[in-house]
Amino acid sequence: MMLRFTPFVRLQGLPPIYRFRESINVKVLVSDRDTPIVRLIPIVSESVDYVLLSDKALTELGIVIIDASNGIW
Repeated sequence: MMLRFTPFVRLQGLPPIYRFRESINVKVLVSDRDTPIVRLIPIVSESVDYVLLSDKALTELGIVIIDASNGIW
């Protein structure tokens, strides 16, 4: 499947940010239980090498942040 995207934001001197037109299926993989599949629309930046999740995405995926600075969810 080929995802199409459109430029979302372009600030002077910074790489563009793209918002995909189609949603994707996302699932959190854990060893002790099954988790729901959630449809999300990705926004991608050429300058970021990691995943950022919105508060709404975290809620829909059932992710509870216990200690953000130590990466405990």
